[in-house]
Amino acid sequence: MEWENVPEPKIQGINQAIVKPIAVSRCDLDLPIVNGYTLFRPGIPIGHEFVGMIEETSPEIANQYPKGTKVIIPFQISCGICPDCTLGRSKACTSVPYASHYGMGPSAKEFGGALSEKIWIPFAKQMLIPMPSDMDVISLASISDNIVEAWKLVGQWLEKNRILL
Repeated sequence: MEWENVPEPKIQGINQAIVKPIAVSRCDLDLPIVNGYTLFRPGIPIGHEFVGMIEETSPEIANQYPKGTKVIIPFQISCGICPDCTLGRSKACTSVPYASHYGMGPSAKEFGGALSEKIWIPFAKQMLIPMPSDMDVISLASISDNIVEAWKLVGQWLEKNRILL
C-alpha cells in the first residue's frame, strides 16, 4: 500500500459533483485487496464505504446540492436512468464500464477511492443522497455499500406498502 499523487478531479459536464470524503469505513474486502488476495490488480485506489461533503457541482444543480452539503455516495457508479439502472441493476449500468465502483475493481483507477482527497461524481442527481442533519457521519460511513442500493429499490414503495427487508 502506498500513497500516489493523481490529478485533481474536475467537473467535466452537466449533473456532476466533486465530493471530499469526510468519513470512511473499512470493509472486510479492503484488506484482501491490499494484501493481493483478490483478482483486483495491485495499485488500485481503495475505499468504497464513505460519506462526503460537496465541494463543487456543475452550475445547473448547485441550488439542489450546495457546497458543504453532507452526502452519502453509493459505491456503485450508475446513471440511474438507463434500462438496467431503472430495474435496480446499477452494477450493470450501461453508461459506464460494467461494475464501475469507487475503491475497487478495474474502474477504481478512473474513479478513485474514498481515501482520495476529492472524488468525481459523474451522475450527481442520481447518486448523491443528502444526509439527515441529525445523523453522525461516522455512523453512516458504511451505509454507502449495499444499503443505498436496497433503498433505491424499495424506498419508492414504503409510503404505500409494508415491505419486509
